Amino acid sequence: NRGNSRYSLGNLENANEDYKKAIELDPYFVDAHYSLGCANYDLGNYESAFKNFNNVIKIQPYFAKAYTLRANILSFQKKYKMALKDYNLAVLLSPSAETYYNRGVFYMDINYYKKGRSDLSAAIRLNQNNGFAYFYRGASQLLLGKYKNAISDFSTALKFDSFDFDAMLGLSMTYYKLKDAPNAKSYFDKAKQILLNVWKEMFIQ
Repeated sequence: NRGNSRYSLGNLENANEDYKKAIELDPYFVDAHYSLGCANYDLGNYESAFKNFNNVIKIQPYFAKAYTLRANILSFQKKYKMALKDYNLAVLLSPSAETYYNRGVFYMDINYYKKGRSDLSAAIRLNQNNGFAYFYRGASQLLLGKYKNAISDFSTALKFDSFDFDAMLGLSMTYYKLKDAPNAKSYFDKAKQILLNVWKEMFIQ
């Protein structure tokens, strides 16, 4: 429909209006409520998006993505206990690579590194093609003192994106912890060069 077309083109404000009209015609049109929530979420209108996702859940209580996005908003608001409840519901309703990944990243954000590693490992078992999952699991390994595992995960993340600044820096920090100064310096220099290249591109533009 027109709302989805506008959304895909980045015309979020007009997409919002189309979704609202669709809801006026059918208050139980769950996809319109969800799409309106996504548009508001992308616009940073989190209070409106939260209400939209509440409406989705009222109509369709087993809509896992609505719980995940509502959890993200609660996390932004530092309402961590409520956020975790929604992430848990999302995993329960849809134990997928995506839901485990989202909860794993949340655990990392609140410094629950072992639980984060467990969820990120589950996400990787279900989908081995998410470079971000390897990066975050590498970060958990580093913070838990599992340095060899951290090197493996950060190195895998670089296979997905050879210019991943965070993975380069993660490797530098891990080698530093292992007292391997040459490799620590090598990856630090590579990370620094990535930043320099980004700055150069910004100034050229």
